[in-house]
Order: sequence, then C-alpha cells, then structure tokens
Amino acid sequence: MLQLAYTSLACKPFKQADLLKLLQQSRMFNAQKDVTGILLYKDQSFFQVIEGEDSVVQDLMASISKDYRHNTLTTLYTREISSRNFDLWSMGYVNIDHNHLDLDGYDNNEFKFPLQNLQGNLSELVNIATAKKLVITFSKREPVPELKASVNKRA
Repeated sequence: MLQLAYTSLACKPFKQADLLKLLQQSRMFNAQKDVTGILLYKDQSFFQVIEGEDSVVQDLMASISKDYRHNTLTTLYTREISSRNFDLWSMGYVNIDHNHLDLDGYDNNEFKFPLQNLQGNLSELVNIATAKKLVITFSKREPVPELKASVNKRA
C-alpha cells in the first residue's frame, strides 16, 4: 500500500462551492477505488495526502498532475505503508480560509485550524516534516498542534 503527499497552487481562487464539488467528486472516485486521504485548502493552494494500492495511487497522481485547475505540484513524499492513516475518510477536508471542515471525529467548533495564522500558501508552509506531523495528528484524531512558520518555511 502506498501513501503520497503533495502540495500545489490553484490556477485561480476556488469558491467554496467549487471546493465542495471537487470534494464530492473525489469522494465518489476514492470510494470506488478504495483510496483514502485528506485535503487541505489555504490561500489558493492545496495539501493532499492519498493512500491506497500502489498502482491506484500512482495512476491517481498521474491524473492529478495533469489537472488544469492547479500547477506547481510538488510531491513531498511517497512511502510504503502497512496500514492506512485515514481509513475512515474517503477524503477528509479542511478549508483553512473559511474555517470549514468535514472530518469524522472532529467538531467544527472545537477544531483548531492548522497554519491559519501564518502568512503564505500551503506550498510555502508545508514541507516534508510538517506533512508527516499533520498526517500523524489527523490520523490519531488529536488536537492539531500550533505550527510555527520558522519550522515550516522551505529553505
């Protein structure tokens, strides 16, 4: 089984309705292909983790990389996993800009949105270490820790 994390920049800002449509399409596809993961959106950028059978994740990433709605796609890591981190979510969703989430196990009123108070988009703020911290935190359904810009900014 494979887990892959990436960031990308949207070619234009996504409206909330467009993001929800993308989420609905992703969840339908993921349910059919047994893919799980999480999607974060902030400042016209995405951070996504997808996991599933190797060939399915590789094919999905090839398709994502050709999607006209975003560019500057950076794969943060690809790793073999023995069990899923997001087994309950066909696609968990956090919109940091709008304080909106759709994650089983989290309450919108109690959720602390990661990276919200930091300047910059997710491509600038999320590096490999931050990606792995977010994966561990979300997979354990723990409160999201305060992340500092000095740790997350790319060199």
